[in-house]
Amino acid sequence: MGWQWFSLVVAGLGMFSESFIIFTTGQIKTLWKSGHPTCWVHDNVTCPEKVLCTGLLFPEPNVSAPYPICTETGEYPDSLHCTSEVVGAISYAEFAGIMFGMLALSLVADSLGRRLGSIITSSIMLVGVLLMSLSPWSFGLQTQYACLVAFYALFGFGVGGEYPISASTATELTEVTDEKGTNPKRGFGVTLTFAMQGVGAVFGSIVMVILLTAFNQGPPDCLDPDTNVMGYNETSLEIIWRLIYAIGFGILFALSVYRIFFVKESESWMKHQGEGEQKKLEVYNIDNWWMKYYVAIKYFWPRLLATGGCWFLWDVAFYGNKLFSGPIFQSLIPDQNLLTVNEYILLNNAVALFGYYVAACIVDYPWCGRRNLQMVGSFIVALCFLFSGVFFDTLYESYPKVLLFIYIFSSFWGQCGPNVITFITPTELFPTRFRATCHGLSAFLGKTGALVATIAFEHLTVKTIFIVCAAVCFSVVVVTFFFLPDVTDMDVCENDRFLEAILRGEAYSGELNNPLFLSPYEKYVQKRGNTQVEGEVDGEQELADMTTKKEEIIDSQ
Repeated sequence: MGWQWFSLVVAGLGMFSESFIIFTTGQIKTLWKSGHPTCWVHDNVTCPEKVLCTGLLFPEPNVSAPYPICTETGEYPDSLHCTSEVVGAISYAEFAGIMFGMLALSLVADSLGRRLGSIITSSIMLVGVLLMSLSPWSFGLQTQYACLVAFYALFGFGVGGEYPISASTATELTEVTDEKGTNPKRGFGVTLTFAMQGVGAVFGSIVMVILLTAFNQGPPDCLDPDTNVMGYNETSLEIIWRLIYAIGFGILFALSVYRIFFVKESESWMKHQGEGEQKKLEVYNIDNWWMKYYVAIKYFWPRLLATGGCWFLWDVAFYGNKLFSGPIFQSLIPDQNLLTVNEYILLNNAVALFGYYVAACIVDYPWCGRRNLQMVGSFIVALCFLFSGVFFDTLYESYPKVLLFIYIFSSFWGQCGPNVITFITPTELFPTRFRATCHGLSAFLGKTGALVATIAFEHLTVKTIFIVCAAVCFSVVVVTFFFLPDVTDMDVCENDRFLEAILRGEAYSGELNNPLFLSPYEKYVQKRGNTQVEGEVDGEQELADMTTKKEEIIDSQ
């Protein structure tokens, strides 16, 4: 099984690359705020004696004569300022790109294949991160961050395709047996691929800590003549974040080359394309993207509600905390030491990574399964966030290390629970022919939650963020309980048989109607347990035509 495990890890290298860039953005924001205090507005600075012009501190300092850098009115020049819209748009553009990529590139993967889809996604990310590392800096900060907005959107578009493609590829790899007739368990295999996201986050944090140490950008130093009002060297911080993106470019370049020359097409995808006379028997032509969505929503909407709804709710909490991990840790570390802040983020990411692999080890056991693990993980995270929010002031003032412990503890259960399960379930609740499409649609809804968090959390305090995330995590438990079926022990090929019955207008009475593999909503509201589900045929004439085609094929054989 060694080659299969290797293939599963390689399938996750795209997730590794995207998390290395995206999750590190929360840490890079701490560098931007410390390196460009005139752009990222501060209400206090570490070295007030270094304030040269007005407009940085509140209330504004009295400046009797402008310094050479100041304008005639004693203020900082426009080239050192940014509008709040441009600064905030970086995160918005990133998620907008991801969301559109999930919808568009998932359709590409189902229509043209997993291999071509993976090459397209890594190539788009490659161009995006190259432009990010080379974003112009000589035309003022406003221009630099405006360019980053566009480049993040392009990079995000490629990232969006990585989710459904890597997940579908991993699921289909677990259907392939080796020379001994064995294959890895489905949940373990998909989680192993997804865990590369956690590896990327840890690797990004390690690189950040190493670079901060190498450039001596730890505690702020007001005595160094080359530091700014925050006590940091602007040039050093600029080099650090550009180097991180340059490293990301190198990783994606190697990944793109590997996918072009060595990756083979998914056998499962090729098998279920419905070629030749087989396709002529189908009532619905799901080669059309709109028909693909129509069939998916018409016959699988409760499961789409479960996968997309839970992903939406979870990403409000997950990405909200990830994107604001830098500011959160900064608020918990009084001296604002950049190195200390990023060391704590590294610890948090390492604990979260451990959660990925614990989930991989237990998710296939019947006593655990997908549904139970998601509910337990979400409930524990909700309790952690609720406790942190309610007692935030006391913990922040008197027991900051306890607050940090609770936050990091919640990261473990977030990974060993909803973050892993929301990635797995869309791969095993839908047929092969639109598996990537449904995973992309579910992920799109998830990233809608991430975008909501990005916009809303900009205006919330850390205490309020914790309380809101607690309420959201409790909601994940409720949606999971009512709508998410657990198909841990079910062959995912049953989804293909169910779809085949729908497309041919025939009755289905297979394992997909086994009460063990149905959600409470499907059992008690739709009353599907052990009953036949019939595909629809639009009109008697269409049914007659389809029957005639079947007879012609039989006669020809």
